[in-house]
Formats: sequence, C-alpha cells, structure tokens
Amino acid sequence: MKYIAAFSVWAASVASSVAAYTPVSGIYPLNASKSSIATTYGGNWPGGMCSFSDYPHVGLNGVALGGAQWFGAAGCGACIKITGASGSVTAMVNDQCPECNNNHLDLDEAYAAKVDANFRTKGIFDIKWEFVPCTVSGNLQFKNKEGTSQWYFAMQVRNSRLPIDTLEVSTNNGASWTKVNREPYNFFTAYSGFGEVVDVRVTSTTGQQIIQKGIKVSSGSIVQGTQQFSV
Repeated sequence: MKYIAAFSVWAASVASSVAAYTPVSGIYPLNASKSSIATTYGGNWPGGMCSFSDYPHVGLNGVALGGAQWFGAAGCGACIKITGASGSVTAMVNDQCPECNNNHLDLDEAYAAKVDANFRTKGIFDIKWEFVPCTVSGNLQFKNKEGTSQWYFAMQVRNSRLPIDTLEVSTNNGASWTKVNREPYNFFTAYSGFGEVVDVRVTSTTGQQIIQKGIKVSSGSIVQGTQQFSV
C-alpha cells in the first residue's frame, strides 16, 4: 500500500476513530457520493481481510476500504463505484487499508489506470466514490468456515447485491432468532454453535431480508442460496 507515508501528514489533521461493529444501514448509504483521495497497491484478493480466498472474482475488481469505514468488516462484499480523472470503475470491498482514513481508498494497480491514467506519477490522486449495488450473478452464497461444526458456528455471506447488515440464526423453524456477531475477518461466529442444521436470516443495509432454511453446518462447505436481494 504505497504512498501511505506521504499521506500521513495530511491524515494527521483528520479526526477519525474505528469503532466496534455498529449497524451499517446509516454508514453505508447507496449512491451517496464522497470526494476523497486514492492510493494503489498490488492487490490481494485471496489474502484480503474479507477472507474471500475461495470466492471466484472473475470480472470483479478488489478495493481496500479505509480503517475509518471498516466497522468490523461490515463493508466486505459491498461494491463501490470509483470515479477519477480518466473514468470510472466498480470494485468490491475485499480488504482493509488500516492507514487509510476519511474515505481514502486503496485501489488495485491492475485497474487504477482506468480511474486515473497518471496514478503512478501522482501517487495520491483525487476520486469520487459511492456504494452501489453489486452486479453479481446468481444467489447468495453461505460459506462455512473450516473447522465449523455443530459446536462451532462460523459463516460468511457472499455474492450479495447489497451490503450485509446482520445475520441471525434460528433452530426452531423461525419461532426465535439469535443475532450472530461479525468478526473483523468477515465471518459471523458463535463459539457454542447451533447444531448441524440451521435457518439463517440475512438483512441488507436497505432493510431487505432473506431467510435461507435448512443450511447444513459442515466444515469448509459452501451452500448455494435460493434467493437474492432486489435492487
């Protein structure tokens, strides 16, 4: 993540704080443009903080979200339209840039020239960006983390058109729901587990909800959902 040192003087004047996870409905509004700056790095899709190591990203650009907007991985999988001097690109949040504050984004060099053709000589360049719906195909996917079992629940929701706000689990056919905490590495975890089969309710930042019934909890498995958020 180059040019961060050059950015540090500017950043020192910016008051920012990284809070624990909070509901994201208000902090990730769709189509609300922000004026800021960008830097670039070599890209890190499989090793990014969002843990998308086995999520195919053909046709998807990755972008690192600043620490001030991280909110416990709440932005993972959200899509951002980035506009600069040379054009616009849409990228999916797959990583964190801890040094980036006040709406600063870190872009993958693979596509940065489409945003600003002179990004290499500038180092730090002006952009505007906004959260937009993702143009993914298919339905939601539910990834069980390696080591998941009936005694340890760790699930990631991905391939969503909209940013994910909350994940809840029911083991009694929806009579009651338990909200599951999201880890900074983008898995919703419950260390006591919920058993071998669960119903999952996912809420987007727009308030839409999807209930996926009968998800089998097994280590490393990926469950293809039957629904997708509308936009």
